[in-house]
Amino acid sequence: MTLIPPLRRSGLAGRALHPAGPIAVQIFGQGVNFLSQTALLAVFGAAFYGPVGLALVAAATLCFLGELGYPVVLLSAVARDDDWPRHWRIALFQRVMVLGGGTPCALGLWAWIYGIESEGWGALAAAAPGIIASAWQPAPLLYGQGRAQAAALSVYGRWGVFGLGMTLVLILGVPSDWAVGLVFSAGMIAPLLFWPWLGLDAVLLRPLVSRRLGRLGSGALGWWVMSLVGTLNDRGLPFVIEATRPAILAHALLALQVLQGLTALAGQFDRLLVPWLIGRLKAPGWARDLAKVQGGVLSIALGVAALLVAILALAAPMAERGALSWFLAEWALVLCGGAFTAAILAKGRERPFARRLTMLVIIGVIAQAGVVLADGPFAAVMIVRLVVAGLCVVVALRLLGLSAPREAWFLAAGGAACVALANATPAAAPLIGLGLGLAGLGLWRGWKACRHIDRGESKG
Repeated sequence: MTLIPPLRRSGLAGRALHPAGPIAVQIFGQGVNFLSQTALLAVFGAAFYGPVGLALVAAATLCFLGELGYPVVLLSAVARDDDWPRHWRIALFQRVMVLGGGTPCALGLWAWIYGIESEGWGALAAAAPGIIASAWQPAPLLYGQGRAQAAALSVYGRWGVFGLGMTLVLILGVPSDWAVGLVFSAGMIAPLLFWPWLGLDAVLLRPLVSRRLGRLGSGALGWWVMSLVGTLNDRGLPFVIEATRPAILAHALLALQVLQGLTALAGQFDRLLVPWLIGRLKAPGWARDLAKVQGGVLSIALGVAALLVAILALAAPMAERGALSWFLAEWALVLCGGAFTAAILAKGRERPFARRLTMLVIIGVIAQAGVVLADGPFAAVMIVRLVVAGLCVVVALRLLGLSAPREAWFLAAGGAACVALANATPAAAPLIGLGLGLAGLGLWRGWKACRHIDRGESKG
């Protein structure tokens, strides 16, 4: 009995968009978190929410740092390696050690900066059990086994408990930082209580002591470092904009949040695509299947992004429209490279991929800092970022032995549309229409490609 579910009419796209699919789960989790924190601010005021919200951000950051890259590489390891239970237990030991040591350090640092009497310290202290429990989150195992519904149940359980707990805190009307931290912990611990109902063996709850990283650990650590450097590069852009072109900061922040949100949603598709690809790697047509799926995702995402950025550009002052086109161009290249992440993981090429991308992004960050320190123009910063993003795409294609997808034309079309919007004159109207028309064609091609795969028409 294979763990990889066969392609049915609902297929990959249907499962991704299903209420139990990873995209719906991501939207639910982010929505519960956003609404809960917004309600805290509205009910208890900024004086209470400020330090407590900062503590929640610190707790989430600690959970991210404690992942050590394992949730990503385990997606492929579970599907292709029969020895995955041992890898999981070793990863569990290493993550618990990092989280168990990092959490007290974070509490001590908070107490040193803000004092133990501060409200935020109580929230962070109460969240400590949940931070450590994040090592046991079962979603990567379940997605790797092709059990998306069970994975969705674990995530819905986590955020459902969190949302109910926050609702209770708000109903009681007592602004307690400890209560908020305990709600965070309850949400993290909830999936562990349903471990048997998720179909997982109890032995997977026990860490396996190991001092060696091994191949999987090395790949996970490399992926983790790459993620940290990439996060630094992304989160640093608003500060670069503030230093080089502060007039566009407000609209830039809005555009960046929209595009980064779309990237996060597109990334959820990998949770289904990685195990599916591993089940087809030996077929002669796997590259064609990958091109169809990824081309569909790219085309749909590009079409949506082009329309969104077009709306933002038309609503922005003339002087700010040109800058928005830079953001779409970089985002398109980043998405194009990220679209091949699933194949990189499925083929076990995560170590060279992470190593090369880390070096490229570090060089890019240093170059951007040099431009800012030299009082260089905003365009120079964006050119550096575009070059780095383009080289990352080249690295992904070379590691997979693939050529550039035809959807690259739609990336160029979307960029041309926004460049035309940057110079919105009557003479540019035909180019604007052509660019947006091609973006719409990309939507149609993407939908057609996804339906083609979903029907199982690609025989490999």
